[in-house]
Amino acid sequence: HQWPSRKINCSWHINLTKPKSSTEVGITSICEEHNHSMLHNVELYASKYQNLTNSMMEDIKFYVTKGNMKAKQIYSLLVAKFSDYAILKKDIYNAIKRFKPSLTS
Repeated sequence: HQWPSRKINCSWHINLTKPKSSTEVGITSICEEHNHSMLHNVELYASKYQNLTNSMMEDIKFYVTKGNMKAKQIYSLLVAKFSDYAILKKDIYNAIKRFKPSLTS
């Protein structure tokens, strides 16, 4: 299938195949064209670089368990408090999930 990116309609794609009878993955087609520049600051987006500090995690735990705050409010507070860090909303959502179960106990 050729599914362009929903956000910028980039046509880059790769199609792979792995027959059941094989242990190897093969490339059937590749389109290397991009209609945008490539990111040079991958550390802002690559998951291995996305870490909330211990202080951020403590704040999130407090906001969730004591303040019953939602992600939007927590995100705004953390961005204001930790302005030197790239904080992604998905990291906030994942952190909130860690602390939500403690509300029911």
